[in-house]
Amino acid sequence: MISHLDTIFLLSLLCVRSIAICPKSAVPGSTPGSCYFGVPLDETFQRGQTFCENFYAKLASIPSREDNEAVLNLGRLLGDGLKQIWLGGSYDGENITWLDGSTPSFDNLAPGTAAGDMVLNLDTGKWSTAAWNGLIPFVCLGKEEAPPNTIPTVPSQPITCPHCTCPPPPPPLTCPPPPTCPKQSPCPSEWIYSAPLKNCYKVVYSVHYDQTGDPCKSMGAQLASIHSDEENRVVNEVLRMGIGDLPYEWAGMIGGKRTGPGASDWAWMDGSRWDYSMWAAQQPDNSKGNEFCLQIYNDPIKKVDAGQVGKWNDIPCSTWFRAAACKRAADY
Repeated sequence: MISHLDTIFLLSLLCVRSIAICPKSAVPGSTPGSCYFGVPLDETFQRGQTFCENFYAKLASIPSREDNEAVLNLGRLLGDGLKQIWLGGSYDGENITWLDGSTPSFDNLAPGTAAGDMVLNLDTGKWSTAAWNGLIPFVCLGKEEAPPNTIPTVPSQPITCPHCTCPPPPPPLTCPPPPTCPKQSPCPSEWIYSAPLKNCYKVVYSVHYDQTGDPCKSMGAQLASIHSDEENRVVNEVLRMGIGDLPYEWAGMIGGKRTGPGASDWAWMDGSRWDYSMWAAQQPDNSKGNEFCLQIYNDPIKKVDAGQVGKWNDIPCSTWFRAAACKRAADY
């Protein structure tokens, strides 16, 4: 995205300012003495933060709608077709933590944002998250102030001269400790985190249980078990396509398995307790005596009342399922 000569020019522009860390191309922030400057280098979240710290700055925090607009305009100048840039914050599914220690006073998160390191979407102007190891440009937030290692030290004893005694100097100035780094996302990249359930969910596609068994095991997960109305809602949303009149095999597979001929003869494949069910009308019916797997109507299904969305149906394990829901415990 940027040549070596451009990089040398950018670094020289920043390095010539020994006290004030705002380059000429920076735009002022709403906090007095602060400024934003864009860096057109493709870096990970942590390496972007390290770059900013080399110039006594941080990855950008955004305290107001005006600052968000300023950073958005800067980001759009960093490259044609660029979709997002790093911001200096992390989202744990409930709260935002800014790297510069500032208190979140403005919230611009896109609905449904998962936990992770924060980015600014250059199309919508909204915040979301991305994998920590993604390589994208970034914007730094600096302040017009002396670097920490330029604070002078002064002697602590009185200074004497032949005809007078000078008063002791004030104690030396100290710098506050740097802010602690926020945790990474509690789920791997491309998984969806549910903070109330402390679980991670992911969709896999083109599933044939009779041929492959549980398609989630290779990722350290298992087909999703469901234990509450909230978890049923989450799994349904993960699988939902947003269209109607679908064939049966387009409804997502979940991790239930029939253990006998009775309507209550079911178990979860992950070994958890069968303590919840959400059967559709007249289900389970074990049609033709071979419906041993379980699916959830994540969208309206042909010949099934639309009010049954989010409910379950027993189905043959020989079905080619469009998709299945995987589940694993969150890392914290």
